[in-house]
Amino acid sequence: MKNMKRITFLQLIGFLGSIATIAGVITFLTGKNLPDFFKNPQSSQALAADQVRICMQQHGLSESRAVLNSTANVDQIPGNPTIFAECTWPPRSYSGEDGYSEIRFITQGGPGLSEVEGSTQVDRFFAPCRQLNISYSFGNQGNYEHLPPFVVKADSLVTPEGDPWQGETQSLDFYPERGEIDVIRNLSYILDKVECVPE
Repeated sequence: MKNMKRITFLQLIGFLGSIATIAGVITFLTGKNLPDFFKNPQSSQALAADQVRICMQQHGLSESRAVLNSTANVDQIPGNPTIFAECTWPPRSYSGEDGYSEIRFITQGGPGLSEVEGSTQVDRFFAPCRQLNISYSFGNQGNYEHLPPFVVKADSLVTPEGDPWQGETQSLDFYPERGEIDVIRNLSYILDKVECVPE
């Protein structure tokens, strides 16, 4: 009887060892632990879709990414900013717990006195993230071009091509907020898209 118990115990040890070996192989080959390997990926996608839908309802969005026109002056941002709103799931490091985030954007006069100077307008971006992906289009005298998008860090002053602006910051008629991003341009440039860069 003792020998039978011993054999059974040793068999159990061997069985558990085999499971551990299989789990190790799965983790090595797929990069997932055993519970995640057997988890239904569709259920995760359905959960993400539900959470995004809830976020959209809470913030009055018709799509997961939407452009809104604010009617109130908030957070001491001058004028009535345009809002680039987004709902994502899982939440980003810069978004709210429900996955909502927004970038606020205003345009005001720049230091340039003529269009030739290329600095008659300033686009000011106020974002919850530290980097933005921005793209512009250029149109002038029948020529039209979609410019390549560029990534810019907070506290930067750049051109619509993403190059550092070479003008004097003292020539601006405002003091940039902490974390603000400014694009100095003329009326030939139009903002196409702006979004946070995930950290």
